[in-house]
Amino acid sequence: MAVISVNRALSREEDVTSGPIRFTDEYLVEVDDPNDGPVVAREADGVPRFDDRHPDNDDAFVVNIRTKDVPGTRLLFLIAIDYETSVFAVSFIPENEEPQIAWSGLEREMILEKDINNKPIVNSANDKFDP
Repeated sequence: MAVISVNRALSREEDVTSGPIRFTDEYLVEVDDPNDGPVVAREADGVPRFDDRHPDNDDAFVVNIRTKDVPGTRLLFLIAIDYETSVFAVSFIPENEEPQIAWSGLEREMILEKDINNKPIVNSANDKFDP
């Protein structure tokens, strides 16, 4: 009733645009006794436990452990370890985008009351000029 080997067989990152970043690692565990069940394989040294960190990402922790039998043998078990980060993936990073500058205005006509020299604008009768 012993574990012969534990091998990390696969590691993949889920492609997400938002939400927590997720990883799944698979471990192939070989035992020497056909009566050993999935619990022995799951508890083997080298198989991550709940709240362990992902080997390649310190922000990801184990959130789920699934055990599957390998068809055709009673000595191999596939342990799928799901990791999740508390850091959310962000598909839009403002610093990486080109700035978008926009402006608008309002067209209106104003009657000037004073010229560039701060003198009142008047007509020949010295009345306030109103076009």
